[in-house]
Amino acid sequence: GEWDAPPHPYLFAERGEPPEMWTRSGPGSITRAWCIFEMGKCLQKDCDLHVVLNDSDRAGFEGLLTKRFHDIAGIVAGVDARDAQISKTEDRDYIRKEIDSLPGGPGAVNTA
Repeated sequence: GEWDAPPHPYLFAERGEPPEMWTRSGPGSITRAWCIFEMGKCLQKDCDLHVVLNDSDRAGFEGLLTKRFHDIAGIVAGVDARDAQISKTEDRDYIRKEIDSLPGGPGAVNTA
């Protein structure tokens, strides 16, 4: 679905500032810096990532799988780790160091 983006800066400061009052789409977890960090760690350690969804997200995901399965490819292809937002900018350096250390850097999260 679509939702209002929070007023947080991008994880990758070189992306500039996010637009004001903008609408995002797709899974919210992929837009959060710490979630990108967790995905990167799973890639680095070659382990499974299990995601727990709240009731609203679960209902939306179920509908996506049963009624709009073809949309999943577009959603996944549209994910760009560089668009992740960070609420605590003091965490930026640590998360960036970890993501940048992946073979392929942030692109590794995008291609996974």
